[in-house]
Amino acid sequence: MNTTTTPHQNLAAKFGAFIRDRRVALGLSARQIAAESGIQPSNLSRMEHGTLAPAKDDSRLRDLAIALGLIDSDEDFAKFSDLAAQASNSIPLDIRDIISRDAAVPLLLRSIGGRKLTKKKIDAIVSLVRGEDK
Repeated sequence: MNTTTTPHQNLAAKFGAFIRDRRVALGLSARQIAAESGIQPSNLSRMEHGTLAPAKDDSRLRDLAIALGLIDSDEDFAKFSDLAAQASNSIPLDIRDIISRDAAVPLLLRSIGGRKLTKKKIDAIVSLVRGEDK
């Protein structure tokens, strides 16, 4: 029996732990979250245990986020979105929305992606975007 864990499984397990912890903190059962989000209870269980990656479908992820009491502007929503994207090898929900609103964003990302930026330079860009003075 092969018990090797792949990086993908580790990411799915992190996402699963996040949704399970959030559900438990809300005092809700897995069946309640499954019913509210339109996910089969067995699939939610598999997600919580890290054996099923989250759906790449935006509406399914948003329904799950709503069932977990997460809203777009919430820091926990960003974490949910980032973990789901990492586990399913996709782009986070909020980032997809930003990209779709402005045609210049993909060009900007491609320009940045073509350069080898140091962490210091990336931090400087983030500070600039946030309007922070350094």
